[in-house]
Amino acid sequence: MKLSYKIFGSFLLTIILSLFLMVTILRIHAAISFSDFINDRLMEKMVNLKEKLIVEYNRNNSWEFLRSEPHPFRSLVEQSIDKRERFRRESGIFHQKHRPMPPEHGFARRPNPQEDDFPEPGHGKGGMMPPPMMGPQDLIDRISLFDENKNPVVGRSKNHSKNTLGAITVNGKIIGYLGIDKDRQLFEPRETGFLKQQFKAFTFIGCGVLFLSALVSFVLSKHMLSPIKGLIKSTQDVASFKFDTRIDIKTNDELGRLASDFNSMAMTLEKYEDLRKQWISDISHELRTPLSVLQAEVEALEDGVRELNHEALASLHGEISHLTKIVNDLHDLSLSDSGMLYFRMEPVNPVEILVETLQLFKTTCEKQTITLVQHLKIEPGSMITGDKDRLVQMFSNIIENGIKYMTKPGQLTIRQKVFHNRLVLSFEDSGPGVPEESLVRLFDRFYRLDSSRSRKKGGSGLGLSICKNIAETMGGIISARNTTQGGLGIDIDLPLEARGNKLQ
Repeated sequence: MKLSYKIFGSFLLTIILSLFLMVTILRIHAAISFSDFINDRLMEKMVNLKEKLIVEYNRNNSWEFLRSEPHPFRSLVEQSIDKRERFRRESGIFHQKHRPMPPEHGFARRPNPQEDDFPEPGHGKGGMMPPPMMGPQDLIDRISLFDENKNPVVGRSKNHSKNTLGAITVNGKIIGYLGIDKDRQLFEPRETGFLKQQFKAFTFIGCGVLFLSALVSFVLSKHMLSPIKGLIKSTQDVASFKFDTRIDIKTNDELGRLASDFNSMAMTLEKYEDLRKQWISDISHELRTPLSVLQAEVEALEDGVRELNHEALASLHGEISHLTKIVNDLHDLSLSDSGMLYFRMEPVNPVEILVETLQLFKTTCEKQTITLVQHLKIEPGSMITGDKDRLVQMFSNIIENGIKYMTKPGQLTIRQKVFHNRLVLSFEDSGPGVPEESLVRLFDRFYRLDSSRSRKKGGSGLGLSICKNIAETMGGIISARNTTQGGLGIDIDLPLEARGNKLQ
């Protein structure tokens, strides 16, 4: 089933149930309220009866005379009913269709039972209808008398809570209560007709509200699903490698945030697709150069243009070493990207490892007239959680990068600083530097400058990218900057195990 049908069905079902409950409650409330209104109106007309009861009470000083003999009370009630009211009720009843009184009503049978042809409560065509209309005799049967404590004195009703009570007072003191039975309600034809009109009005209003609600639910479901349909189409476009797909955001709700997240995802995919294409292009370009050189060297040897001597073999070995380094670097980057690059994390002192690594480059620096200046101090507190072999690899790549691209003679300065529980190792060469706009790209794969730092200097263009992955895996940050002396500076920021807040 479509989501639009589910949303529309949910709205419509909720509205139908709510309307049914509302109309039912309104009908019940109207019937009960109207019954209470009729009883209150009848109680207001019982002033004459109350006065007669007060006279009898004062004459006997209690209600005991009525407990043993109820006939006087019935006689007083009959005398007190207004003749015009009786005539009006009788004339309104006798023109209705007569039918026998069901015995379960519990009323006294009379020679001419009088009822209208309205259905019993809750069983009529219109749902809940008021009780059948009754004659004056039924009004007499509905009236009961209770004492000041609301205990029954005389009458059919024995429970005051089922009666509409009217207090009988003498000099501000309540001497009893006159009750009209709520369960035996009297309705005139016009009163019953009024209730039927109200019930019909409730039904018509409910049907109208249902129709309008269904229409609004249909439109609302379409409106809610409109951005979802756009999202579905855009998702299909992205699945077809159309990463430039974007969704027009028109709302600030959850659907709007979903569209915004989709656009961010599409931008990321587009970025990585561009990087993938650049990655393949760079790899093929990097491999093509040494392979072309090897092919030319081998062909020259085959054709006899070049002699197979020590110099030729050294050239072939150099190109093979270059290819091997590229392949190894690519392998390391692939393992790092997939989270499979092995790190043996343990407490190590990076300053001590750096000093040992610098010793490996001492001879190379002397041959290329490069001076190593160290401002390093090995301290027991300068410990980090890292991998010794990977630290050696990172330091070696940075030192090789500086030696390879530095103007000879030159100087490589290494410093350390400890600040806010972090160790910062700085590598600064004597130049040349790089353009400011190129600093943030130095750690991109295969990125090299076209001037002083070109392919002619050798290298795979992956060394600094590997350094970045190693530093980040150990919780550190690596960055590049131009120094005040005109050279390039590489800073490695690593978190220390021991806290320190002194600048050294």
